[in-house]
Amino acid sequence: MIAYKSGQHVRLSCRARTEEKRMFLQVRADAVRQWLARQAVIERVEALSRAHQGWVARHNADDHPPFPGGAYVLLHTLSHLLVQSLGIRSGVRYQIRERVHVDPEAGRFGILLDADTSGAAARYVDLPVARSTSKL
Repeated sequence: MIAYKSGQHVRLSCRARTEEKRMFLQVRADAVRQWLARQAVIERVEALSRAHQGWVARHNADDHPPFPGGAYVLLHTLSHLLVQSLGIRSGVRYQIRERVHVDPEAGRFGILLDADTSGAAARYVDLPVARSTSKL
């Protein structure tokens, strides 16, 4: 559940799959589209896009990748919240890497969390959250 200042919520249903030291969460395309259609989100994504364009212009970085869009911002933020939650539960936040997958045309949205296979980071898949996302 993601909360907004207006008090409204959007439910993001996820399907989780774990493989050894990895967790992949697939987010429903209709939930992402519903979130992106909110007026406050539209305005924020436009502001972020303008800020990105300004940064590119100020740094003469014409070869810099374009602004990734609202769906990426949503999943990237969600991935950081998941990493933080897993880190709090396991004590190894800094050793969990994230990769955001966004393909709006195909309607595919997901997050891959990958633990360092050495040391304490390997513990994160032993957490109850690896079997159920209900505690996140």
